[in-house]
Amino acid sequence: MKSHKIAEELLSKAVEKIRLAKQQVKEESVKIDDFAGNAAYEFIDIIKPEPIKIPQSQIRFIEQQTEEQLEEASRIPTKTGNIVFVNLGWRGKNYSIRIFFPSIKKPSRSDVRDQLQKIYPGSRLWHYQVSDYEPGEPLLQAGGD
Repeated sequence: MKSHKIAEELLSKAVEKIRLAKQQVKEESVKIDDFAGNAAYEFIDIIKPEPIKIPQSQIRFIEQQTEEQLEEASRIPTKTGNIVFVNLGWRGKNYSIRIFFPSIKKPSRSDVRDQLQKIYPGSRLWHYQVSDYEPGEPLLQAGGD
């Protein structure tokens, strides 16, 4: 019973000393006492980091003052056709791309293969299917004007 009380007291003292050491950041060393209250370990911070220096940039930027604001906007004309999702093999790797075909009917396998040879010469067409338009997705435009 006494040993438990002594252990609790020593533990609470150690926790309090660690808490005080954390609060005193400016102190360069930390001392840890043993069960009798004698200094058992002392950690001294020998290496201190140098303050960070921000170098001056050698590049001088010329600020351009543009007082003109955009007054008109234009829209790319909408085109009718099919977006085809294509799986292919080229140089030992598998790729998938989306190609826009400007025809209303579904492109044949040979049409897709012909356009694919222009993009990836010597590639093998694994699979293709008509897919929906997804804004922001990369898209290649095949044939047409």
